[in-house]
Amino acid sequence: MAHVVFVDSGPAYLPALARTKQLGHRVTFVRPRDISMLQETSTPEERIAEALKPVDQVIALDALETDLESHLRQLHTRHPVDALLTTSEMAVLPTARAAESLGIRGTPVRHLAQAARKDVCRERLHAAHIRSPRHRTVTTADQARAAAAELGYPLVIKPSRGVAKEAAGIIRSPADLTAYFDGLHASRLLRSTALDAFLGTDLLMETYLEGELYSAEIAANGGDPRLLMLTRRKRAVHNELIEVAALMPADLPQEQAAEAERYMREIFRELRLTVGVYHVEFIMTKDGPALVEINSRMMGGSSPTIYEHVTQADPFDILIREHLGEPCEAPAPPFGRAGIVVVFGSVTGGVAPPDIERRVARLREIYRPLRHGLGVRNGQQLPEMTGNFSALGHFCLHAATPDGALARGRQLLSDMEAAFELPLARYR
Repeated sequence: MAHVVFVDSGPAYLPALARTKQLGHRVTFVRPRDISMLQETSTPEERIAEALKPVDQVIALDALETDLESHLRQLHTRHPVDALLTTSEMAVLPTARAAESLGIRGTPVRHLAQAARKDVCRERLHAAHIRSPRHRTVTTADQARAAAAELGYPLVIKPSRGVAKEAAGIIRSPADLTAYFDGLHASRLLRSTALDAFLGTDLLMETYLEGELYSAEIAANGGDPRLLMLTRRKRAVHNELIEVAALMPADLPQEQAAEAERYMREIFRELRLTVGVYHVEFIMTKDGPALVEINSRMMGGSSPTIYEHVTQADPFDILIREHLGEPCEAPAPPFGRAGIVVVFGSVTGGVAPPDIERRVARLREIYRPLRHGLGVRNGQQLPEMTGNFSALGHFCLHAATPDGALARGRQLLSDMEAAFELPLARYR
Protein backbone atom coordinates (compact mmCIF):
# COMPACT_ATOMS: atom_id res chain seq x y z
CA MET A 1 0.00 0.00 0.00
CA ALA A 2 1.39 3.39 -1.04
CA HIS A 3 0.65 6.73 0.60
CA VAL A 4 -0.71 9.24 -1.94
CA VAL A 5 -1.14 12.89 -0.97
CA PHE A 6 -3.33 15.26 -2.99
CA VAL A 7 -2.90 19.02 -2.54
CA ASP A 8 -6.15 20.86 -3.33
CA SER A 9 -8.29 19.85 -6.31
CA GLY A 10 -10.60 21.13 -8.98
CA PRO A 11 -14.18 19.85 -8.60
CA ALA A 12 -13.89 17.49 -11.58
CA TYR A 13 -10.94 15.69 -9.98
CA LEU A 14 -12.53 14.88 -6.61
CA PRO A 15 -13.39 11.31 -7.76
CA ALA A 16 -9.63 10.65 -7.91
CA LEU A 17 -9.63 10.42 -4.12
CA ALA A 18 -12.07 7.49 -4.02
CA ARG A 19 -10.31 5.84 -6.96
CA THR A 20 -6.99 5.97 -5.11
CA LYS A 21 -8.57 4.23 -2.14
CA GLN A 22 -10.06 1.59 -4.45
CA LEU A 23 -6.53 0.87 -5.67
CA GLY A 24 -5.63 0.04 -2.07
CA HIS A 25 -3.62 3.13 -1.15
CA ARG A 26 -3.59 5.42 1.86
CA VAL A 27 -4.94 8.86 0.89
CA THR A 28 -4.30 12.26 2.46
CA PHE A 29 -5.97 15.40 1.18
CA VAL A 30 -4.44 18.82 1.86
CA ARG A 31 -6.96 21.65 1.77
CA PRO A 32 -5.61 25.22 1.67
CA ARG A 33 -7.81 27.95 3.11
CA ASP A 34 -6.20 30.89 1.33
CA ILE A 35 -6.12 29.81 -2.32
CA SER A 36 -7.99 26.85 -3.74
CA MET A 37 -9.69 25.81 -6.95
CA LEU A 38 -12.54 24.43 -4.86
CA GLN A 39 -13.08 27.94 -3.48
CA GLU A 40 -12.67 29.74 -6.80
CA THR A 41 -15.22 27.45 -8.46
CA SER A 42 -17.63 27.74 -5.48
CA THR A 43 -17.81 23.97 -5.16
CA PRO A 44 -20.61 23.16 -2.66
CA GLU A 45 -19.36 22.04 0.74
CA GLU A 46 -21.64 19.00 0.71
CA ARG A 47 -20.01 17.81 -2.54
CA ILE A 48 -16.55 18.26 -1.05
CA ALA A 49 -17.54 16.47 2.17
CA GLU A 50 -18.91 13.51 0.20
CA ALA A 51 -15.70 13.25 -1.85
CA LEU A 52 -13.55 13.35 1.29
CA LYS A 53 -15.36 10.44 2.99
CA PRO A 54 -12.92 7.76 1.72
CA VAL A 55 -9.86 9.85 2.62
CA ASP A 56 -7.71 8.67 5.54
CA GLN A 57 -6.69 12.16 6.62
CA VAL A 58 -7.50 15.78 5.75
CA ILE A 59 -4.95 18.50 6.52
CA ALA A 60 -6.16 22.11 6.54
CA LEU A 61 -3.65 24.86 5.77
CA ASP A 62 -4.00 28.55 6.50
CA ALA A 63 -1.52 29.48 3.77
CA LEU A 64 -0.52 27.18 0.92
CA GLU A 65 2.85 28.76 0.12
CA THR A 66 4.15 29.02 3.68
CA ASP A 67 2.49 26.10 5.48
CA LEU A 68 2.54 23.19 3.01
CA GLU A 69 6.09 21.96 3.42
CA SER A 70 6.14 21.98 7.23
CA HIS A 71 2.85 20.07 7.48
CA LEU A 72 3.97 17.54 4.89
CA ARG A 73 7.29 17.06 6.65
CA GLN A 74 5.45 16.11 9.83
CA LEU A 75 3.15 13.81 7.88
CA HIS A 76 6.09 12.24 6.02
CA THR A 77 7.70 11.36 9.34
CA ARG A 78 4.59 9.53 10.58
CA HIS A 79 3.43 8.03 7.25
CA PRO A 80 6.10 8.21 4.52
CA VAL A 81 4.66 9.79 1.37
CA ASP A 82 5.11 7.85 -1.88
CA ALA A 83 3.34 10.25 -4.24
CA LEU A 84 2.63 13.95 -3.85
CA LEU A 85 0.47 15.55 -6.53
CA THR A 86 -2.09 18.21 -7.30
CA THR A 87 -4.84 18.72 -9.86
CA SER A 88 -5.05 22.46 -9.07
CA GLU A 89 -3.07 24.83 -11.27
CA MET A 90 -2.65 27.22 -8.35
CA ALA A 91 -1.00 24.54 -6.21
CA VAL A 92 1.43 23.19 -8.82
CA LEU A 93 4.59 25.03 -7.78
CA PRO A 94 4.13 24.82 -3.97
CA THR A 95 3.46 21.09 -4.34
CA ALA A 96 6.54 20.54 -6.53
CA ARG A 97 8.67 22.59 -4.13
CA ALA A 98 7.53 20.44 -1.19
CA ALA A 99 8.11 17.20 -3.11
CA GLU A 100 11.64 18.26 -4.01
CA SER A 101 12.44 19.28 -0.44
CA LEU A 102 11.17 15.96 0.94
CA GLY A 103 12.79 13.81 -1.74
CA ILE A 104 9.47 12.62 -3.20
CA ARG A 105 9.35 11.70 -6.89
CA GLY A 106 8.41 14.63 -9.14
CA THR A 107 9.52 17.00 -11.84
CA PRO A 108 12.08 19.47 -10.38
CA VAL A 109 10.35 22.70 -9.41
CA ARG A 110 12.68 24.84 -11.55
CA HIS A 111 11.53 22.94 -14.64
CA LEU A 112 7.85 23.19 -13.72
CA ALA A 113 8.28 26.93 -13.09
CA GLN A 114 9.64 27.40 -16.60
CA ALA A 115 6.61 25.63 -18.03
CA ALA A 116 4.10 27.44 -15.78
CA ARG A 117 5.33 30.94 -16.67
CA LYS A 118 4.14 31.39 -20.23
CA ASP A 119 6.72 34.06 -21.06
CA VAL A 120 9.64 32.03 -19.70
CA CYS A 121 8.35 28.96 -21.55
CA ARG A 122 8.23 30.93 -24.80
CA GLU A 123 11.83 32.07 -24.32
CA ARG A 124 13.05 28.51 -23.75
CA LEU A 125 11.29 27.25 -26.86
CA HIS A 126 12.57 30.11 -29.02
CA ALA A 127 16.13 29.48 -27.83
CA ALA A 128 15.74 25.82 -28.81
CA HIS A 129 14.21 26.74 -32.22
CA ILE A 130 10.91 25.05 -31.32
CA ARG A 131 7.85 26.67 -32.91
CA SER A 132 6.20 29.21 -30.60
CA PRO A 133 4.54 32.61 -31.18
CA ARG A 134 6.60 35.79 -30.91
CA HIS A 135 5.97 37.52 -27.60
CA ARG A 136 6.80 40.27 -25.15
CA THR A 137 6.18 40.59 -21.39
CA VAL A 138 4.56 43.84 -20.21
CA THR A 139 2.99 45.27 -17.07
CA THR A 140 1.69 48.67 -18.20
CA ALA A 141 -0.39 50.06 -21.05
CA ASP A 142 2.59 52.06 -22.39
CA GLN A 143 4.74 48.93 -22.49
CA ALA A 144 1.90 47.10 -24.22
CA ARG A 145 1.59 49.79 -26.90
CA ALA A 146 5.32 49.56 -27.59
CA ALA A 147 5.12 45.75 -27.78
CA ALA A 148 2.13 45.94 -30.12
CA ALA A 149 4.00 48.30 -32.43
CA GLU A 150 6.85 45.77 -32.59
CA LEU A 151 4.79 42.56 -32.86
CA GLY A 152 1.93 43.88 -34.97
CA TYR A 153 -1.80 43.20 -34.71
CA PRO A 154 -3.71 40.99 -34.05
CA LEU A 155 -2.38 39.94 -30.66
CA VAL A 156 -3.37 37.87 -27.65
CA ILE A 157 -2.81 39.24 -24.14
CA LYS A 158 -3.06 37.26 -20.92
CA PRO A 159 -1.37 36.89 -17.52
CA SER A 160 1.98 35.12 -17.68
CA ARG A 161 0.58 32.82 -14.96
CA GLY A 162 -3.00 32.21 -15.98
CA VAL A 163 -5.99 30.15 -14.99
CA ALA A 164 -9.47 29.65 -16.49
CA LYS A 165 -8.98 32.32 -19.19
CA GLU A 166 -9.01 35.08 -16.56
CA ALA A 167 -7.87 38.49 -17.89
CA ALA A 168 -7.26 37.13 -21.41
CA GLY A 169 -8.11 39.16 -24.49
CA ILE A 170 -7.68 39.36 -28.25
CA ILE A 171 -6.28 42.69 -29.38
CA ARG A 172 -6.96 43.63 -33.01
CA SER A 173 -6.34 47.39 -32.85
CA PRO A 174 -4.96 50.17 -30.64
CA ALA A 175 -8.54 50.83 -29.51
CA ASP A 176 -8.85 47.22 -28.30
CA LEU A 177 -5.62 47.60 -26.36
CA THR A 178 -6.85 50.75 -24.65
CA ALA A 179 -10.17 49.09 -23.80
CA TYR A 180 -8.38 46.06 -22.36
CA PHE A 181 -6.30 48.14 -19.95
CA ASP A 182 -9.29 50.34 -19.09
CA GLY A 183 -11.16 47.22 -17.97
CA LEU A 184 -8.21 45.51 -16.30
CA HIS A 185 -8.53 47.28 -12.95
CA ALA A 186 -12.29 46.66 -12.80
CA SER A 187 -11.85 42.96 -13.56
CA ARG A 188 -9.30 42.67 -10.75
CA LEU A 189 -11.81 44.06 -8.28
CA LEU A 190 -14.24 41.28 -9.21
CA ARG A 191 -11.71 38.51 -8.49
CA SER A 192 -10.80 37.11 -5.12
CA THR A 193 -7.67 38.54 -3.51
CA ALA A 194 -6.00 35.13 -3.67
CA LEU A 195 -6.70 34.64 -7.38
CA ASP A 196 -5.58 38.17 -8.20
CA ALA A 197 -2.30 37.59 -6.34
CA PHE A 198 -1.78 34.32 -8.23
CA LEU A 199 -2.29 36.01 -11.61
CA GLY A 200 0.14 38.80 -10.71
CA THR A 201 0.81 41.88 -12.84
CA ASP A 202 3.02 40.48 -15.63
CA LEU A 203 1.17 40.12 -18.92
CA LEU A 204 2.19 38.07 -21.94
CA MET A 205 1.56 39.64 -25.34
CA GLU A 206 2.01 37.35 -28.31
CA THR A 207 1.20 37.13 -31.99
CA TYR A 208 -2.25 35.76 -32.76
CA LEU A 209 -2.20 32.23 -34.18
CA GLU A 210 -4.59 31.28 -37.00
CA GLY A 211 -5.91 27.74 -36.86
CA GLU A 212 -7.92 25.20 -34.86
CA LEU A 213 -7.40 24.78 -31.12
CA TYR A 214 -6.44 21.35 -29.76
CA SER A 215 -5.10 19.88 -26.56
CA ALA A 216 -2.79 16.97 -25.90
CA GLU A 217 -3.01 14.93 -22.72
CA ILE A 218 0.53 13.77 -21.92
CA ALA A 219 2.00 11.40 -19.34
CA ALA A 220 5.59 12.53 -18.73
CA ASN A 221 6.65 8.91 -18.14
CA GLY A 222 10.08 9.62 -16.65
CA GLY A 223 11.14 11.82 -19.54
CA ASP A 224 9.80 9.58 -22.32
CA PRO A 225 6.44 11.36 -22.82
CA ARG A 226 3.40 9.37 -23.89
CA LEU A 227 0.46 10.89 -25.74
CA LEU A 228 -2.75 9.77 -24.06
CA MET A 229 -5.28 11.69 -26.15
CA LEU A 230 -5.68 14.50 -28.64
CA THR A 231 -8.77 16.63 -28.03
CA ARG A 232 -10.35 19.20 -30.31
CA ARG A 233 -11.45 22.29 -28.40
CA LYS A 234 -14.36 24.16 -29.94
CA ARG A 235 -14.40 27.89 -29.35
CA ALA A 236 -17.42 30.18 -29.09
CA VAL A 237 -18.48 31.99 -32.25
CA HIS A 238 -19.00 35.27 -30.38
CA ASN A 239 -15.70 35.12 -28.44
CA GLU A 240 -13.00 32.70 -29.48
CA LEU A 241 -11.25 32.90 -26.11
CA ILE A 242 -14.17 30.98 -24.62
CA GLU A 243 -14.19 27.21 -25.08
CA VAL A 244 -17.65 25.67 -25.27
CA ALA A 245 -16.88 22.07 -26.19
CA ALA A 246 -14.13 19.44 -25.92
CA LEU A 247 -14.26 16.61 -28.47
CA MET A 248 -12.51 13.24 -28.02
CA PRO A 249 -10.86 11.91 -30.03
CA ALA A 250 -9.81 14.92 -32.08
CA ASP A 251 -10.66 14.73 -35.77
CA LEU A 252 -7.04 15.33 -36.83
CA PRO A 253 -5.74 13.54 -39.92
CA GLN A 254 -3.18 10.85 -39.05
CA GLU A 255 -0.24 12.82 -40.46
CA GLN A 256 -1.10 15.92 -38.40
CA ALA A 257 -1.69 13.81 -35.28
CA ALA A 258 1.77 12.29 -35.68
CA GLU A 259 3.26 15.77 -36.17
CA ALA A 260 1.53 16.98 -32.99
CA GLU A 261 2.95 14.05 -31.04
CA ARG A 262 6.49 14.76 -32.28
CA TYR A 263 6.05 18.42 -31.33
CA MET A 264 4.94 17.47 -27.80
CA ARG A 265 7.98 15.24 -27.33
CA GLU A 266 10.26 18.11 -28.41
CA ILE A 267 8.67 20.45 -25.86
CA PHE A 268 8.78 17.98 -22.98
CA ARG A 269 12.40 17.09 -23.60
CA GLU A 270 13.44 20.75 -23.86
CA LEU A 271 11.59 21.71 -20.67
CA ARG A 272 12.66 18.49 -18.89
CA LEU A 273 9.19 17.58 -17.65
CA THR A 274 9.65 14.09 -16.25
CA VAL A 275 6.77 13.29 -13.88
CA GLY A 276 3.04 13.98 -14.05
CA VAL A 277 0.08 14.11 -16.40
CA TYR A 278 -0.09 17.37 -18.36
CA HIS A 279 -2.74 19.20 -20.35
CA VAL A 280 -1.10 21.04 -23.26
CA GLU A 281 -3.03 23.34 -25.59
CA PHE A 282 -1.85 24.16 -29.09
CA ILE A 283 -3.04 25.70 -32.35
CA MET A 284 -2.66 23.66 -35.52
CA THR A 285 -1.39 26.41 -37.84
CA LYS A 286 -0.60 26.16 -41.54
CA ASP A 287 3.04 25.68 -40.50
CA GLY A 288 2.28 22.99 -37.92
CA PRO A 289 1.41 22.87 -34.22
CA ALA A 290 2.28 25.91 -32.07
CA LEU A 291 2.05 25.99 -28.30
CA VAL A 292 -0.66 27.96 -26.50
CA GLU A 293 0.09 26.85 -22.95
CA ILE A 294 1.23 23.99 -20.74
CA ASN A 295 -0.90 23.12 -17.73
CA SER A 296 0.96 21.02 -15.18
CA ARG A 297 -2.15 19.07 -14.27
CA MET A 298 -4.37 16.59 -16.05
CA MET A 299 -7.26 17.45 -18.38
CA GLY A 300 -9.85 19.71 -16.78
CA GLY A 301 -13.60 20.10 -16.58
CA SER A 302 -15.45 16.87 -17.27
CA SER A 303 -12.91 15.66 -19.84
CA PRO A 304 -11.90 12.71 -17.58
CA THR A 305 -15.46 11.37 -17.99
CA ILE A 306 -15.23 11.53 -21.78
CA TYR A 307 -11.72 10.06 -21.77
CA GLU A 308 -12.92 7.04 -19.79
CA HIS A 309 -15.91 6.58 -22.10
CA VAL A 310 -13.78 6.76 -25.26
CA THR A 311 -10.85 4.62 -24.07
CA GLN A 312 -12.50 2.41 -21.41
CA ALA A 313 -9.52 3.33 -19.17
CA ASP A 314 -9.77 5.25 -15.90
CA PRO A 315 -7.71 8.47 -16.28
CA PHE A 316 -7.22 8.68 -12.52
CA ASP A 317 -5.51 5.27 -12.58
CA ILE A 318 -3.05 6.69 -15.08
CA LEU A 319 -2.52 9.80 -12.95
CA ILE A 320 -1.83 7.83 -9.76
CA ARG A 321 0.42 5.23 -11.41
CA GLU A 322 2.38 7.99 -13.17
CA HIS A 323 3.17 9.68 -9.86
CA LEU A 324 4.04 6.37 -8.21
CA GLY A 325 6.39 5.52 -11.08
CA GLU A 326 4.38 2.42 -11.96
CA PRO A 327 3.89 1.20 -15.53
CA CYS A 328 0.39 1.73 -16.88
CA GLU A 329 -1.27 0.75 -20.12
CA ALA A 330 -2.92 3.67 -21.94
CA PRO A 331 -5.13 2.69 -24.88
CA ALA A 332 -4.13 3.97 -28.31
CA PRO A 333 -6.35 4.87 -31.28
CA PRO A 334 -8.51 3.85 -33.00
CA PHE A 335 -10.96 3.89 -30.09
CA GLY A 336 -14.23 3.01 -31.84
CA ARG A 337 -16.31 5.61 -29.98
CA ALA A 338 -16.38 9.34 -29.29
CA GLY A 339 -17.66 11.87 -26.80
CA ILE A 340 -17.99 15.58 -26.20
CA VAL A 341 -18.22 17.91 -23.22
CA VAL A 342 -20.64 20.75 -24.02
CA VAL A 343 -20.41 23.84 -21.80
CA PHE A 344 -23.32 26.22 -21.35
CA GLY A 345 -22.79 29.95 -20.96
CA SER A 346 -24.91 33.02 -21.48
CA VAL A 347 -23.70 35.43 -24.16
CA THR A 348 -25.37 38.45 -22.58
CA GLY A 349 -26.40 37.43 -19.07
CA GLY A 350 -30.02 37.62 -18.05
CA VAL A 351 -32.64 35.81 -15.99
CA ALA A 352 -33.55 32.13 -16.23
CA PRO A 353 -37.21 31.33 -17.02
CA PRO A 354 -39.46 30.54 -14.05
CA ASP A 355 -39.63 26.86 -15.05
CA ILE A 356 -36.02 26.33 -16.21
CA GLU A 357 -35.49 23.43 -13.78
CA ARG A 358 -38.28 21.44 -15.46
CA ARG A 359 -36.97 22.29 -18.92
CA VAL A 360 -33.41 21.20 -18.08
CA ALA A 361 -34.70 17.98 -16.50
CA ARG A 362 -36.54 17.25 -19.73
CA LEU A 363 -33.37 17.73 -21.79
CA ARG A 364 -31.51 15.38 -19.44
CA GLU A 365 -34.14 12.74 -20.18
CA ILE A 366 -33.77 13.27 -23.92
CA TYR A 367 -29.96 13.38 -24.16
CA ARG A 368 -29.09 11.01 -21.29
CA PRO A 369 -25.65 12.55 -20.67
CA LEU A 370 -22.82 10.44 -19.31
CA ARG A 371 -22.42 13.15 -16.71
CA HIS A 372 -23.96 16.55 -16.20
CA GLY A 373 -23.71 19.59 -13.99
CA LEU A 374 -26.26 22.35 -14.52
CA GLY A 375 -27.74 23.52 -11.25
CA VAL A 376 -29.63 26.56 -12.52
CA ARG A 377 -32.65 27.57 -10.42
CA ASN A 378 -35.98 28.98 -11.58
CA GLY A 379 -35.71 32.73 -12.09
CA GLN A 380 -31.98 32.80 -11.30
CA GLN A 381 -29.88 35.78 -12.37
CA LEU A 382 -27.39 34.49 -14.96
CA PRO A 383 -23.91 35.95 -15.49
CA GLU A 384 -22.43 36.80 -18.86
CA MET A 385 -19.92 34.10 -19.77
CA THR A 386 -16.47 35.68 -19.79
CA GLY A 387 -14.43 32.57 -18.96
CA ASN A 388 -14.53 29.17 -17.30
CA PHE A 389 -15.65 30.49 -13.92
CA SER A 390 -18.83 32.06 -15.35
CA ALA A 391 -20.08 28.95 -17.16
CA LEU A 392 -23.54 27.75 -16.11
CA GLY A 393 -22.80 24.03 -16.40
CA HIS A 394 -22.19 21.19 -18.84
CA PHE A 395 -23.39 17.92 -20.37
CA CYS A 396 -21.10 15.03 -21.38
CA LEU A 397 -22.50 13.27 -24.47
CA HIS A 398 -21.50 10.02 -26.16
CA ALA A 399 -21.53 9.23 -29.86
CA ALA A 400 -20.19 6.64 -32.28
CA THR A 401 -17.92 9.09 -34.15
CA PRO A 402 -16.38 12.55 -33.65
CA ASP A 403 -18.67 13.99 -36.34
CA GLY A 404 -21.65 12.47 -34.58
CA ALA A 405 -20.54 13.95 -31.25
CA LEU A 406 -20.17 17.42 -32.78
CA ALA A 407 -23.64 17.19 -34.30
CA ARG A 408 -25.21 16.07 -31.00
CA GLY A 409 -23.48 18.94 -29.22
CA ARG A 410 -24.79 21.52 -31.68
CA GLN A 411 -28.33 20.21 -31.34
CA LEU A 412 -28.07 20.20 -27.55
CA LEU A 413 -26.94 23.84 -27.54
CA SER A 414 -29.86 24.76 -29.77
CA ASP A 415 -32.34 22.96 -27.50
CA MET A 416 -30.77 24.41 -24.35
CA GLU A 417 -30.87 27.91 -25.82
CA ALA A 418 -34.59 27.48 -26.47
CA ALA A 419 -35.05 26.34 -22.87
CA PHE A 420 -33.22 29.38 -21.48
CA GLU A 421 -34.86 31.80 -23.93
CA LEU A 422 -31.62 33.75 -24.27
CA PRO A 423 -28.51 33.33 -26.43
CA LEU A 424 -25.98 30.76 -25.29
CA ALA A 425 -22.37 30.45 -26.49
CA ARG A 426 -22.27 28.29 -29.63
CA TYR A 427 -19.55 26.70 -31.75
CA ARG A 428 -19.36 26.19 -35.51
